Amino acid sequence: MANGTTYKNAGQPDVSVVIPTRDRWPVLASRGLPAALRQEGVAVEVIVVDDGSTDPPPEGSALEDRRVKLIAKQERRGVGAARNAGIGEARGSWIAFLDDDDVWAPSKLASMVEAIEAHDADFGFSSALMVDDRLRPVWLRPAPSPARLVSQLLDGNVIPGGASNIVARRSIVERCGGFDENFSALADWDLWLRLADAGTAAASPDVLLAYRRETWVLHDSEAHRAEPARLMRKHEELARRHGVSLNWPKYEQWMGRSLFQARRRRAAARSFLATGLRHRDRRSLAWAVRALLPANLKKQLGFAPSAVRRPPAWLRHYDPAAR
Repeated sequence: MANGTTYKNAGQPDVSVVIPTRDRWPVLASRGLPAALRQEGVAVEVIVVDDGSTDPPPEGSALEDRRVKLIAKQERRGVGAARNAGIGEARGSWIAFLDDDDVWAPSKLASMVEAIEAHDADFGFSSALMVDDRLRPVWLRPAPSPARLVSQLLDGNVIPGGASNIVARRSIVERCGGFDENFSALADWDLWLRLADAGTAAASPDVLLAYRRETWVLHDSEAHRAEPARLMRKHEELARRHGVSLNWPKYEQWMGRSLFQARRRRAAARSFLATGLRHRDRRSLAWAVRALLPANLKKQLGFAPSAVRRPPAWLRHYDPAAR
């Protein structure tokens, strides 16, 4: 495979893009990899980390691009370990993370580096669009304000699009120790809390990311049960410093909502039911019922997100159906 050399033009920032994958070579070839290689105004190296695929990567694909470095089939250790392996190979001054089925606007990296530098910040994120498997818009999520970001993150994972949204100086990612490999579904949320505590953020209101909720990390049943409580325990001291009372039901409701958005309705209902019974939370119990209702009734009750009528023009470059 290629050696991953970064080809840098004068004045362009150099960005290392880390993409974990597992048994999803066609998805990677049609979504994540083109999104990274089409970036304008930056010099990129793309580090693809194979987290224990059973099939070998295809020959003659974009993986042969000289800007791509493939960390070939390592032992299956999870998404946090895969991203950390990519961080360890990164040589750019900036690091961005991308899931293999998510896509970026061609200006994503350049726009975020510009915003971060303009605010003398350490990392940044943009607004994002949740899409279905054909990249048709489902839900628009605006970028949160960087003001009091730690407090907002302690109340919920307010950065839309998960790991695919963050662009950061490599120095702060390394200083924070990268991803905690004890987490799976909440590995990104945990790192955002540590980044926000260690540095400052910048945000762009532009929609520069389209992401799918249904990713392989959401199929880890152990994570659904254990990770919200583990995340809260880890950051109790941070919450005390910021005068925030951690909302246990809300943390667990986040996982239920994630499962619902991934179209895993029964798993979402079970998650909401467990949260409702554990905390005697009526709202969670109501959501357990609503998660199983027909789609039109869910919309009438305000549970289903409203569709986005006009997607950004750049999305059409990935799929003709996105119109």
